[in-house]
Amino acid sequence: MLWYQPSETVSEFLKRCPPNTTIREESGIDWFLVHNPRKSAHAQEQPDIHAFMDAGDTLLDDYRMKREQLEKNNPGMTKSVITRNLTNDRTKLRHQIAELARKMKVVTGKWLIFPSWDDVPGLWKQVCLAVLENRLGPVAKVSTKSIVKSEPCGVIVIYTKNLFDVEDVRRVLLAMVNLSIVSSRDDERPIWYKTDAYTYLKLNSGNEFNLPASLYSSKEVLQDEGRAAKRKAEDIHPPQTKPKEKQKPVISMFR
Repeated sequence: MLWYQPSETVSEFLKRCPPNTTIREESGIDWFLVHNPRKSAHAQEQPDIHAFMDAGDTLLDDYRMKREQLEKNNPGMTKSVITRNLTNDRTKLRHQIAELARKMKVVTGKWLIFPSWDDVPGLWKQVCLAVLENRLGPVAKVSTKSIVKSEPCGVIVIYTKNLFDVEDVRRVLLAMVNLSIVSSRDDERPIWYKTDAYTYLKLNSGNEFNLPASLYSSKEVLQDEGRAAKRKAEDIHPPQTKPKEKQKPVISMFR
């Protein structure tokens, strides 16, 4: 990875680190990054990533063992029936991962954009400027190009500091809409928000645990001016002004 340097302009950074002409296999560079210089944009507590991954892998192993035992005891049962019979266990697993992420402070998440390579330079420049102006989140990054893999699109990743802060997640999305980085039109393809917790556990699309890889779509967060998302957040993380009560499950955040 190569970072933007505060001593250079964005134009100089883009000239030094052009994502669409930097070949991953030749340069050994996967990503170029830009960092928000304001401390307030970043999480205040350091995550315990290794402890999260160890405990998270144990949770996944427990679920895998339950599934294998069910398959062993029911050799004629189809995969779809097995999956359906494990619905409650899968719900519990999502709940446990969410609680573990909160406990270990692994709460960062990111909006993922997949522009064509022709569009990458212009969009990435907008993102860099917006991050440095504190209009987006703490960090953004862009992928370099591969000559081995067939990748018709680049990847731009825009982070937020806390996935449980739905208002901030939405604020970053609205900033991207206002900058025309993302479209809010219903007929346009949405972008998706993924948690770092799932990234660390390698829970990608089509994972063996049948867990959804993404937490939100842009359409979901934008609809009804975000009121549904706000209600979801308050349900799992009540405002401080409310009387203290037993914390409710965060499973609704990991649907």
